[in-house]
Amino acid sequence: KTKKGREIQTDMIGVGLGITLNTGILTNTPINVRHGVVVNEYLETNVPGVYAAGDIAEFYDMTVNEHHTMGTWDNALAHGRIAAINMASGHQPYLDVPTYTSPLFDVNIAVVGTAESNNPELQSISLREPGEKGNENYRKLFFRDNKLVGVLMIGSPKGRKKLVDIVKNQQPLETAAEREAVLTLK
Repeated sequence: KTKKGREIQTDMIGVGLGITLNTGILTNTPINVRHGVVVNEYLETNVPGVYAAGDIAEFYDMTVNEHHTMGTWDNALAHGRIAAINMASGHQPYLDVPTYTSPLFDVNIAVVGTAESNNPELQSISLREPGEKGNENYRKLFFRDNKLVGVLMIGSPKGRKKLVDIVKNQQPLETAAEREAVLTLK
């Protein structure tokens, strides 16, 4: 029941608690901290030669042109590889599309890129269809400037890798037909 007394029928509710980043050690240092330690596309902070990776890094995501954090093992491993290369005099940008997958009871949930329903800069389309074992599949795609920037999938993850590639390649999807075709990818 909501605060206004409205009842919402649902089969399941999933609540994400998030993570608390321990940035206190950086207080009174020149390192830029917002939600996390702010880094550029090379995972370097505003202090030359100082890098951050993993959950703590508020990294610049070149595929969607914005900073954000992603607390997953895959992201931490990918960050670690890129930060290590760059600490050893490399100059390699972090180009992976952030992804998160998790089973919630018997339902798979996957998030790709930026999937923020409350972001007014993003347009979205969604699809519900019958799934396995009587479950429903739900897919919501998020667009900015006619490019796919995020995906939310509940149920079948079929087509996820193709969707990651579309986000990574920043392929323009200018017509409704092109967007609908992506929405139904398998």
